[in-house]
Parts: sequence; structure tokens; C-alpha cells
Amino acid sequence: MISFRYLSSHKTSIYRSYNLRSFQLGHDQYSVVIHFLDDTERTFHIDRRCKGIDLLNEVFDYLELSDERKYFGLLIEDLTQDFAYRWLDSTKTLKKQLKTNILSYHLYCKIRFFVKDPAKQIDDEFTKYLCVLQIKKELLSGKLSCQRSTAAILAGYIIQSELGDYDVNKHQKRYLNDFHFIPFQNSDFENEIQKYHKLNRGQSPADAENNYLRVASSLAMYGVELHKASVKISNTNNSLHKSIIELHVGVCAIGISIFQNSIKINTFSWDQITKISFKRRTFYVQLIKNPNSSDNNSIVFTLRNYCCCKYLWKSCVDHHTFFRFTSLPKVNIVQFINKFRFRTDIVPNELIAKPNEQKRKRFERVSSRRTMRTIDGSSTLPASSNHHKFFITKGGNLKTSLFRSSSNASLGKSEPIVNKKSSLQSEPPSKPPRGISAINTILTDENELKLKTPVLTPSDDQDSLQMSTQNLLLNDSSISNETSSFDQHVILIKIKPDIDGRYGFNIKGGTDKQASIIVAKVVANTSASRALLHEGDTILAINNIDIRNYSHNEIINMIQNSRERHLGELELLIKPSDETNLLKNSLEIIRNDISLNHLIEQYQTLERQKDGFTFEIARSQDNYYRNRYKDVLPYDQTRVILKTNSENDYINASYINMPINSTDIINRYIATQGPLPMTCEPFWRMIWEQECTLIIMLTTLFENGRIKCHQYWPNLLETIDFGSFTIRCSRETNENEFIYRELIILNKKQNLERIIYQIQYETWPDHDVPNNYASFVDFVLEIRELRKMNKQIPILVHCSAGIGRTGVLILMETVLCLIEANQAISPLNIVRQMREQRLGMIQTASQYQFACEAILYAYDHGLIEVNNN
Repeated sequence: MISFRYLSSHKTSIYRSYNLRSFQLGHDQYSVVIHFLDDTERTFHIDRRCKGIDLLNEVFDYLELSDERKYFGLLIEDLTQDFAYRWLDSTKTLKKQLKTNILSYHLYCKIRFFVKDPAKQIDDEFTKYLCVLQIKKELLSGKLSCQRSTAAILAGYIIQSELGDYDVNKHQKRYLNDFHFIPFQNSDFENEIQKYHKLNRGQSPADAENNYLRVASSLAMYGVELHKASVKISNTNNSLHKSIIELHVGVCAIGISIFQNSIKINTFSWDQITKISFKRRTFYVQLIKNPNSSDNNSIVFTLRNYCCCKYLWKSCVDHHTFFRFTSLPKVNIVQFINKFRFRTDIVPNELIAKPNEQKRKRFERVSSRRTMRTIDGSSTLPASSNHHKFFITKGGNLKTSLFRSSSNASLGKSEPIVNKKSSLQSEPPSKPPRGISAINTILTDENELKLKTPVLTPSDDQDSLQMSTQNLLLNDSSISNETSSFDQHVILIKIKPDIDGRYGFNIKGGTDKQASIIVAKVVANTSASRALLHEGDTILAINNIDIRNYSHNEIINMIQNSRERHLGELELLIKPSDETNLLKNSLEIIRNDISLNHLIEQYQTLERQKDGFTFEIARSQDNYYRNRYKDVLPYDQTRVILKTNSENDYINASYINMPINSTDIINRYIATQGPLPMTCEPFWRMIWEQECTLIIMLTTLFENGRIKCHQYWPNLLETIDFGSFTIRCSRETNENEFIYRELIILNKKQNLERIIYQIQYETWPDHDVPNNYASFVDFVLEIRELRKMNKQIPILVHCSAGIGRTGVLILMETVLCLIEANQAISPLNIVRQMREQRLGMIQTASQYQFACEAILYAYDHGLIEVNNN
């Protein structure tokens, strides 16, 4: 449990009871203007002796918030402080928080605590809508940053929610002119929005907002409360002199993140943190000690003053407390609070007043249109809004019509089911009237989805659970020769027996029956059923043996004898009876495995290296120090061999070839480590010999104070020599998370030059995952386009070790190609296939899970076109 070092006494307020007469005395009341997320405002008059919780409850009642009120807070405008805004403390009286020499106070009702996955974790549609409004405002103001491509996707969902399906007659050219989503918005950006608006056809407002939240919650700055800070770093040449680096400390649901120039450079989860404290301007974060590391386990920040330091400390306390309250099971509230030795203004749900009526709200979605634009592209809000006054009295109920629809449309009628996936091929079903929440539609649609989603029960066999995703095989290099004599529309399935030795299917046919071998029956909830084996599938080979000339009994014996193989695994090469749903079925299995948290179990079943492959060359005395990590080595069988170096032909790099099923495409890669100072010359020699034209760099030079890669290229417009090669950097462009470089390599012996392009992904931490799905998928799609220039030349990919981030990239591009070819996908088998060519590809279970989630993101958002031919 985290220890928060700052203790203070707290007296219980006696001012919980108050009456109307107290408001007649001007010096005993505050005039508080509450600004809401729809740009309306309301004035409340409240006794100055009330506590913050009293004002919060009345505002929440006014909004008709129920259980979700725990996510919200009131932000106080305080221009006298460096942080300008601070949250209203629910445990303190108002007179301690609001100055007495101001006529009216302006507070802003906003979401304070952002959950990791609001689309799933928040049930109330109105709360989700308020979350969308706040994120939309932060994007427009520039507080929340993202790539323009991601912003266009988000804007497309907003337009779908507000305008409905794209209609060529109603939505003519420049129909988006009056909408504003990001600073400096231009016509090119609006054209992108129009493209995504067309793709969102068929989505109800609630569906579009759910999709909006799924994308927004993957942004690096989502839900982060930033605090300015600085750290002192010792200079490399002189330890006595220290440099001061300005950065931001971000507090959010998962813990504390560090940002520099709007780029996340590190994250410390609450589980990693043991103590948070401060003294004057200094803020301390103590981490769990790593027994295998001599690194200091504490981090020290310097803030502007004591108040800023205390405010950051309190933000950490409140966030940690909130997510402890919401993640732990319900216990006796008194006993639970006593476990915390610090004071917080987070009030448990049991102490927050809730509205008496728990009924669904009807509300009107506010348009993103703006009345006018300023020169710099920022929006001008309407000059005035309805301004009502309310007096807070004990037991008062302010159930007003805020955000309610003026439409008289009835919600009692059941609406047609709305398909959540965009469809451009058929006329979408009708939707509820604009501005009305599709309550019945959503309920019906969820019931429909439950019928479509396969569910594995906890009683299912463990081996079967582990096979639920991995049983779909893409083309594997080890079996490509065996399958070449069959029809190209075949699939290899691997099945493990259950504890009784059964595989879960029956067959019929054989040469003695004068019929092909057909799957006659597949037993439900077995490895066979989860491997997408279906009745009517034709079996072509068993364990790499062609069975077309075998009798029925011989085939039965072959299947039974498979139990004696390694892990009892049975390999079936089949021709599916129905190929149209293979891709969708495989994606549903991935989706199901994610929802049931089976991915980690599956990942742990993987072998790190291929049996029988050796590392003799990499471990030799001459090459030992040419490896950045002593346990990440290339196989002798798949390593890249330098051709023109008579002294030593070794470099820590591996060929990785990924064939795409049902096509003649083979994506070729060279996976390598980040070069060391002594391996830069072999690195460039390999690039020259292999005729590589594209380098993908997935690391920075330094991470967490450690060198991850030597700078093997010169600075802009400079040159550097490595043996017989001279490298010059002719161009360099920074674009969001990426750096694009054009490098010219000169072979001095041959007097020849070539142009090499390098793309560096700067914000992907070691042993971690990218900040969001959208930018990562866009990055992979960009690589696919660049590959088309010369499909036979390998792309060189490296991170630090050349297996973790490198493996995620190769997996993702392979899957996108398979989706395009309308082929079944199995991420686990792709990882196996990569590890048969370089050990340990994809280092962590979290990287594997991220890749699987990114696959679904790319498919669900229509980012890759499926070739149905």
C-alpha cells in the first residue's frame, strides 16, 4: 500500500443543516456560477458554511447524475495561484476554499477521474456523452494532443452522432465548414473527417460516442492531470554541474507519468510506488526496490513553490484513493477508511447523496457548430446563454431539463437493431430521431451481440482455453512445400487432446469408402470446435502426411497415435467447407479471448526459441562482445551473414520471412539489435549488401538513463565515416511521434551512393506498448505503402534488442496483409512463426495483448480494406 506522508487534523463540520433564511443575509451566502460542459451556466446561492460535498450533490442532482457522479468534480478558477485552477474539496467548508471579497465565483463542472476504458466501464449513456464533450473541448483547446489522422477519426464519430448517416444530397461540399474540432483546422482535415463520416454509416449517436471514447482513451494524454516540474540531471562530462530539465508530472488512473515536450517518457503505476511525500518545493516518489538492479529507487522533482507541491501531492492522494475505492470489492466503509493514514477529499459512494429516481435521462446532444471563427482558427462561443438562479435548501431537488430533448418522440417503441459496425454495402436500418438517446436500440443491440459472441465457460478444459486463439495457422515456412500440392485455400489446425485423450471430432470417408475424408461431427466446447474445425471440412493431411490414399481405419489410427507426439498435438491440413467466414470467426475468437483475459495464458505457452536451432557463431569468443544483450542472439540457421568482410561475417541480425496465405506475397524483414559503437560498420555493410532502402527504428538512444542504441547516423547536414562507408544526413523532419530522415550512404571502395530512408518511432517505451492504437496502425499502414516500392527487398527493423517492439511491428503488418487477403488470422501462431526465425520475438504479454487489441481496432474501424475476391 502506498504511504502518503502529509498528515493533518480534520474537524467534522456542524453546518449540515441550513434553511432559506440564511440566504437572505448577503454576508452568509456565496453566489456561485457553475459552467457546464455544454457551454451553459447556472447560478447557485449557497451558505458559506456549507461543505463542498453539499454544493457537489446539488449540482449532481441538477444534472440527474446517479452512480457516475463519482467521476465528476467542480474546478475553481483561482488566478492568484500558479496552477490557476484547483478542485473543490468535498470535505472542507466553502468559506475555507472561496475568497470572501469576490462578488461571484466561477466553478466548472468537469470529469475529474477518467477510467481506463470509459466505453466499457461507464454504463450511463449521459455520462459517456459528458465525457465526449470534455475530451472534445480539450482537443479543440490543444490541451489534449493527438495526431491529425486520429483527430479526424474522432471528429468523424462526432459528426455521425450529430448529423447521422452521410447523405450525398444533404451533406454537400464543405458541409463541415461550421464545425470545429482542432486548432488551425483546414479543408484537408475536413476532407478526412468526411471520409470517416461515410465509414460510420449505420451507427447510432450512442454507438458513435462509444467508438469515440475507445479511440480517445488510447491517447497518451487522456485523463492526465498535468503539473509543471523540473529535474536535475548530472552532465556526462562533469558530475559537479547539473542541467535542469523542464517537464510535466501527469497523474491519472494508472499512476504517475512523466512528460517532456508533450511526449510520455515514463510511467510508474500505483503498484510500483511505495511512498509519495514532499518538503517545501521538493516532491519525492519512492518506487519498489528492484533486487536485481543497483539503480536508485527514488525520483525527485522540483516544483515552483510549496503550494504547487502540495497540490500535486493531493492530486496523487485523490487519484490513488479513488481508483482503490472503485477497484476493490465492497467492505465495511468504516473499517476500510481506517486503513488509510492520510486525509483525502474523495468521498466514498456510500456518503454521496443519490437522486431518488433512477430512471434513464433523455437529453439533447449539443452541436459542434460555431457561430464564427477567429483568424487563428479558434472558435468563438455563443455570446450569451440562458442564466437561471437556484437557491440551495436542505432536501431541495433541482431536477431541471438540462440537456433534455424538446422532441416528443416516444421511447416506448422498440427500434430496429442498429449494427455497430459500419457498412457501406447495404442500406442501414432506421435510427431513433436525432437528439434522442437510442435506449431501446441499445438494449436490443446488446442482446443481439450476446447471441453472436462465443463464450467459454470457466469449466472448459485448460488446454482448450489455451488453444482458443492459436489454432488458426497462417502459412508457415516450415510447411509451405507440403501444402503446395493442394488447393491454396487450405488452413493448418493444431489441436491438443483433452484430459481423456479426445480431440473432439469424428470423421467419415477413406479410400475403402471411395470418399474424401470429411469431418462428420465436431463436439461443442472442445479444442476442435475452438480451432474452427467444422462439419463438412475436408481433411487433406495429418501431421504433414498426405492421407488422400489412406483407408478409414488407417486414418483413425493416425489420429489416435498423435497422442504420442510432443504435447499430443494433432496437425490437420483442411480445406474449409465454408471459407466466407474464416476471417470474421478468427477475429471473434481474438475478441473473446481478450474479454476472458486468456491472452496472457496463451502467451505463456509459447516456446522462446525453436528446438534444435543453435547459437554457436553468436556465442563464439570473437563475437561475444558484438551482442548488446547476452541472451538475445540470432540462430545460426537464420542469421544474416556478411559477405564482403573476410575477417568476420557476424552481426546480430536475423532474416524473418512472413508469407501471406492465399497470395504470392512474402513480407521480408531483417530484425536486428540497436547497433553498438563497434558494430556500426557491420550494420551499414549489411544494409549495403542486402540492398535495404528502409530502416524502421523503434527506440530512442537513451531510455531510463540507459543506452539503448548507438547513434549510427550523423546529425542533419553532417557526415560520419564507418570503415569504407560514409553516411550523410540530407533531410530530417519531425512529425508528432516520428522522425523521418533521408540518409545517403557512400561506398568508398565502389564509389557508389544510395539513398536510405529511416523512420524513428520515438515514443514507444522499452518492454512496453505504443500510446494509442490509431497512431500505431497508421504507422504500420505507412510502412506497407513504402514496401510496395520494392517488395523483394527486406525492410530492416530494430529496437534495442531487436525482438520486442520489432516483433509487435512484424506481427501487425502480417495481420493487416492477411485481413486484406480475407484470410483467417492467429496472432499466437504468427509469434511462433517469428520465433522459429529469431528467438523471443515479442518480449512481454502486454505487447502481445496490445497487438491483438490493435488488430481488432484496425478491423473495426475499417482501416484495411478486405478483398472479398
